[in-house]
Amino acid sequence: MVRLIVQKEPLKKPGKRRRSNMKKRWKTDAEWFEEDARKYPEKYESKDDEVKVTSEEMEKHLQDFINKTD
Repeated sequence: MVRLIVQKEPLKKPGKRRRSNMKKRWKTDAEWFEEDARKYPEKYESKDDEVKVTSEEMEKHLQDFINKTD
């Protein structure tokens, strides 16, 4: 038998409150990252092991990886 759990009343307008807080947090985080990037640019530079590839190259690499594991 399934018994329903009684839910408590939600806070008043929780969606609006959460959404505005999220936007504020995102804005403060973005400002912090911009400031941090200005102070320490080497921290955000790509590493030697990071390579820029096209989607076709990535797809080929993934397909090769899948074929090797089979």
